[in-house]
Amino acid sequence: GYVDQRDAAAPPLDEIICRGSNLGCRVVLFDTWNKASGNIFDHLDVPDLRGFRQTANALGMNFVLAGSVRNDCLSAVAEVAPQVVGVRGAACHKFQRGATIDGLMLSRFRSRLNDVQRFRRP
Repeated sequence: GYVDQRDAAAPPLDEIICRGSNLGCRVVLFDTWNKASGNIFDHLDVPDLRGFRQTANALGMNFVLAGSVRNDCLSAVAEVAPQVVGVRGAACHKFQRGATIDGLMLSRFRSRLNDVQRFRRP
């Protein structure tokens, strides 16, 4: 589902989860449609995203979080606790979405996310 649903003319996010569950989907992706309108956290706050994740999980679906996710929002990502994080720009040379994926940048992103997640665990 697109978190900037009005711009994307997309269905409401709770409806996406419900329809996905009814169709037997095992994964739901939350993303941004308009990459120029900010990252996912510019559209929804952590408690709302965590609530959508919990609903999806309760219905047997994994939750994927994407939408201009970069290193500066990894603490928020860890708080939402998605099963998967989708990235493009954060893994590309000079953070340019159209550039080639840079293995070192992807590795660094993953390492930072793992560090944040370890720090947040009780």
